[in-house]
Amino acid sequence: MLKSQDILVGLKIFIYRNRDWTIAAVAHAVGLSASEVHAALKRLALSRLYDPTQRKIVVLAMEEFLTHGFKYVFPAEFQGLDRGLPTGVGGPVLSLKFSLLPGEMPVWACVDGPERGLALKPLHPNVPIIALKDAQWYAIISLLDALRTGKIREQAAAVEQIRNFLKGKENFLSESPKH
Repeated sequence: MLKSQDILVGLKIFIYRNRDWTIAAVAHAVGLSASEVHAALKRLALSRLYDPTQRKIVVLAMEEFLTHGFKYVFPAEFQGLDRGLPTGVGGPVLSLKFSLLPGEMPVWACVDGPERGLALKPLHPNVPIIALKDAQWYAIISLLDALRTGKIREQAAAVEQIRNFLKGKENFLSESPKH
């Protein structure tokens, strides 16, 4: 059975796809121990989302899981209003496409967060910390939160961007006009 930290590990390995990586490097990047990363890789392999012989994410399987199953395996949990780091439709990709009313923005509670909004329990406690260090990783995790929390149009936009990310399109963060 997949754990939330497995998704953190899988996405980081995908980001590392064009370079050599070590379990220690992934562990450091996502704030887990090497043994937790090793266990995550085993669960990802068992779920057929990771190929241990090639040391790569199985892109088609990951796309199918993220776009169709993720929101059911890891449902959203809101925790009231708080200050935090914007995510979901308020995150770095979709905030360029959709407007939100004050107080509607989903955020990961974070002392240094720039926005006040609906506090969404992050996929894993390390998510806000990692997001502040890695813009690409922040973008993809916030898109996954849009799948968990967004309306139909927002989810469709998130799916399109997740697919662009998994196709390796470096410009998946490109700006688009707001709707």
